[in-house]
Amino acid sequence: QRVWIALHGLVYDVTDYLPYHPGGGDLIEEAAGRDGTAGFEDTDHSANSRTQKLIKLVGVLSGQEEYVSELRQRGWKESRGIPFPERLPPLGACTSEASLQRANSFFALNMRSISLCLGGLALLAVASYLHKLAATKPEEVNILGRASR
Repeated sequence: QRVWIALHGLVYDVTDYLPYHPGGGDLIEEAAGRDGTAGFEDTDHSANSRTQKLIKLVGVLSGQEEYVSELRQRGWKESRGIPFPERLPPLGACTSEASLQRANSFFALNMRSISLCLGGLALLAVASYLHKLAATKPEEVNILGRASR
């Protein structure tokens, strides 16, 4: 029997992941067949846990089509795994997938949820920060992407 769980309006088949869940598969099975969003977010899951290859998107939970459509409009895509709504730009914000791809390849960082919609002085501040970061050797950058010097 397959184990499905709903997270952020999306239905996932988690059956193949159960034996690998760090807290034990029984924790997931307790939420099987229900919306497990609150429990999932309360345990502060990492970006890696949201992109597990063994967790398969099955579809959209009935009645959640509009919410999932909004997530997509805010920049979420199926390839990004389980949504992290708090890290998505607000609805109507300026988003550019091309900008994200350029940033990813230029800095080789995991910058999936970044969206730039800046002008004037804010753009200068970002450009200055990015220039400094680009001049920093990879081993001098800490986990948050800041220079450690």
